[in-house]
Amino acid sequence: GAFDGGQLTPEEKALNDFYKTLLHFSSESVALTGDYKEIHRLNRQETEGYTNKQFSFVRWKGEERLIVVSNFDASSGCRFKLAIDKNTIAEWKLKNGVYQLSDQLSEKDNFELVVEDNSAILELEMEPLESFILKI
Repeated sequence: GAFDGGQLTPEEKALNDFYKTLLHFSSESVALTGDYKEIHRLNRQETEGYTNKQFSFVRWKGEERLIVVSNFDASSGCRFKLAIDKNTIAEWKLKNGVYQLSDQLSEKDNFELVVEDNSAILELEMEPLESFILKI
């Protein structure tokens, strides 16, 4: 018969919904076709709690700016203050202040990027295998 999802477990339904959201966002986002810069190396060197089990990068095009962070640790969550490099702050023309971010993969919108004196910090707490696509 036709696949209608009727026999999926709750976990399988949640995963299916996640991929629908991700694919829809990927097809609509202009930033995903724009500039790319990894910020993983910076955070591995300077950020306490950020390990080789996380990965982060930024993408931008036009007015759309994204911060993408993934936790690839399947057994534990993590908590850290993600740093954005000075060149990205300048490229994005971010002024000192607090920027509200919203996750494009969920309905979470309580993220704040704090920019002060050529530094930018984003406090994150992540579950195992969780990812965020945060839009400014």
